[in-house]
Amino acid sequence: MKSLPILSAKGGVVIDKTKILSYFEEQEIVGPLQLANFFGMRYKWATRRIERLSKQGLIEPLTNERGRWALSVKGTNTLNYLRRRNEDDGTRKGIGARGTGS
Repeated sequence: MKSLPILSAKGGVVIDKTKILSYFEEQEIVGPLQLANFFGMRYKWATRRIERLSKQGLIEPLTNERGRWALSVKGTNTLNYLRRRNEDDGTRKGIGARGTGS
C-alpha cells in the first residue's frame, strides 16, 4: 500500500490521517463543523479534509443526513493498516538512528 500523506493545518499543526479517521470511527457520524471544533480548526479546513477523504473513498456521505459523513469499509481497512504501521514504527524507535540503540 502506498504511503498516505499527512494532512497539515494552520500554524504548522500537523494532524495525521490516522487521527482524523479514528475520530470518524469513534463518532460514527461526523459533520464538518463537528470535525473542525474537535481539532480546533476552521470550518474550511474541515470541509477540505472531508472532500479529500471522500475522494479517496475513506469516508462516505450519509444519504439520509445531508452534510454528514461516516467511515467507509475502505476507511476502516486503511485505519487498521495505519494503526499496525504506527505500532511497528513504535517498536523500532528504541533503536538509534544508526541502529546502535542509543
